[in-house]
Amino acid sequence: MPLTLAGNNSSVKIRNIGGKQEVRHHLENLGICPGVNILVVKKVNSSLIVSVKGVRIALDEKTAKSIFI
Repeated sequence: MPLTLAGNNSSVKIRNIGGKQEVRHHLENLGICPGVNILVVKKVNSSLIVSVKGVRIALDEKTAKSIFI
């Protein structure tokens, strides 16, 4: 299921990342890649704030929909 369906304060494991190669590479540079556990801190409108390895990152809806958990 896409990351956008996770609830607030949910700890989830990334299974796969879709989308363009540039987006996947950018997410990987941020530490968001398959096998990594992340925490969905908060949903804000259609965006998400996630915590990856102690760092908070904001993701827009399109990007979050390409991350599968």
